[in-house]
Amino acid sequence: MRLFAVVPAYNADWCLGQCIDGLKGAGFAPNEIVVVDDGSTDGTATVAGKAGVRLVQGLANAGAAAARNLGAEAAAAGGADILLFVDSDVVVHPDARQHVIDGFLDEPGIDAMFGAYDDSPACPNLVSQYRNLLHHHVHMKGPHEPDIFWTGCGAVRQKAFARTGGFDASLRMMEDVEFGNRLVAGGGRIRLNPQLQARHLKCWTLRSMIHMDIFDRAIPWSRLMLFDSGIESEFNLAASHRLSAITVLLILASLLAAPQFPRALWVALALAFGFVALNRALFQLISRRIGVVGTVRAVPLHMIHYACAMIGLGTVILFEYLPSRLGGEARAKPAS
Repeated sequence: MRLFAVVPAYNADWCLGQCIDGLKGAGFAPNEIVVVDDGSTDGTATVAGKAGVRLVQGLANAGAAAARNLGAEAAAAGGADILLFVDSDVVVHPDARQHVIDGFLDEPGIDAMFGAYDDSPACPNLVSQYRNLLHHHVHMKGPHEPDIFWTGCGAVRQKAFARTGGFDASLRMMEDVEFGNRLVAGGGRIRLNPQLQARHLKCWTLRSMIHMDIFDRAIPWSRLMLFDSGIESEFNLAASHRLSAITVLLILASLLAAPQFPRALWVALALAFGFVALNRALFQLISRRIGVVGTVRAVPLHMIHYACAMIGLGTVILFEYLPSRLGGEARAKPAS
């Protein structure tokens, strides 16, 4: 069983070296690491060249999906049986390669698997700690056999990847979610492997978090739900997630009503306690990692996260879904 790592990279000279070192430390030979330079304008290609890995030059910023497809082609030509997709700002744990091999050997019937970010984010600021711990928590509690895929650190059999048609290169975001859903719809099986972990190097700010949550997650995810494949994954759409989103909306409504109805502040406070209770497992994890004060500061960040999700969903419903329904016309897939 030959395993290749595929790393799409765009202006990633700040992190690519650490990513490659992590893969080598996990047991990948340089010729088993395929870096696809997606039209970078920095030193990404130089970093890959100095590391001695396979370098594929992609089109000018065609997107991660297209870059991963190119990398998969190069890996298949090199004799890959398994493709491990890793983001360029991710450092896999030393045992990652072995976990992938063992996982596929233990369960010959599965076609893909993915893991999670670990609980030790590289960037120390609060927003970065919160975002990465949220991801870790969601993946640790996710369904054992999901209907989505994750390319941050996820592996797929090369034959299953080719059979499914690879990633949809027209999608700039959520192409891994769409791929996983398509793989499962075609009879494939995906396994969540919590032991397969990696450290995330990305630093977040509040502004970048809000932008990502609305434009890179909520809007493309809503399009997939409403128009393409009807995805209803337990990762983001479990009952607790929906109830948390509704609670945030009610808190906002109570705060807006407070100038006219002061007692609405008490309602908002009660709802806030309810929100914390709904998400207590996450906040317990955050408390263990960054302390009680950091956890208290993370509560409004988590509320903002859900507010962004509702903004994205509402945007797609109002400006795309309802017009397409009211107009009675078949809707083309929107540009990503």
